[in-house]
Amino acid sequence: MGSAAKFSALNTKLQAMDAKLLSQSEYDILLGLGTEREIGNHIKHNTRYARVLSEYSIERIMRWEFELVLKRELINDIEKLISYLDTPYRKFAEAMFLRAEVEDIKLILRAVSRKEDLHELPQHFEHSRKYETVSFERLLSNNTLFDVVEEFRGTVFEDAFRSITEDDLKLREFHAEMNLDAVYFRELRKRAEKLSSEDRAIVEYLIGLNIDLINIQWIYRAKRYYNLMDEEIFNYTLLGGEKLNLKKMKNIIYSENCIDLIIEMLESYGIQLDPDDDKYLQVMINRHLARMMLKMDKANPMTIAKFVRYIHDSEFEALDITTILEGVRYKNREIRKLLVKGGE
Repeated sequence: MGSAAKFSALNTKLQAMDAKLLSQSEYDILLGLGTEREIGNHIKHNTRYARVLSEYSIERIMRWEFELVLKRELINDIEKLISYLDTPYRKFAEAMFLRAEVEDIKLILRAVSRKEDLHELPQHFEHSRKYETVSFERLLSNNTLFDVVEEFRGTVFEDAFRSITEDDLKLREFHAEMNLDAVYFRELRKRAEKLSSEDRAIVEYLIGLNIDLINIQWIYRAKRYYNLMDEEIFNYTLLGGEKLNLKKMKNIIYSENCIDLIIEMLESYGIQLDPDDDKYLQVMINRHLARMMLKMDKANPMTIAKFVRYIHDSEFEALDITTILEGVRYKNREIRKLLVKGGE
């Protein structure tokens, strides 16, 4: 099947869904509202989230519930879009559900390691129940990290815990979390192997870009704010970046002018970082990803790029809405600087 035929129906659907994403004028409206209630009511009655918010009272909905509704809408989007894809592409799209699954597994690991009550966790889960790769019911029935980890045997997440002891999990919670992220990217790459050569190249580039930026941010924050040895910093990085291969990462991490080298790396991506004012680093990275996704989409109209770009745009929109609500609550006068899509 040719690319035009393969993506015709999907792209038509995506164009309709794109039209429902927040426009810049809608961002301006949200930023002009003065209270969380006003923002919530506008989103409920004037945006694509009206259906999923219809059962909630804006006056009573909790912040975490609101955020979760936005995240679940993205899962619903992927579930709808999958029906427009043939088998290899459907399998690739299904791998995207692992992102939410990873986040929910992290919730369980944190709760178990801190000996918290697990009964309340399911209401916080965002992953697709239809496409679960592990039994969350069984995960929640365990009270020790060792027993939880045992549940991952024979699943895609097994390798994430292969060399991690219970003491490791308690001491370095983020070690397991980085390993889970690595599993997600590895599974995306594995399933992309069955795509066309053009689509596989697009996916490979975007995964490599994501990994590079995750590693750059991790190394920067670890050097500036965490008291970790260079070996630890290196051990918690992800492999498979676009520009940052193993040798380059080691050179940066073990260098005496590590921060300067990171700033240079960020500049190669068009990101200007002032180390004396680095609170917007995550925002700048997300904006760069959004720009690159859009650029890839425009340059490759009849490919998987439009689908991947839409998923990221939808994710960034949910993040922006949450940021606006939080900014209004804490009376932040520079909310726009923190936005990915509706920012300056």
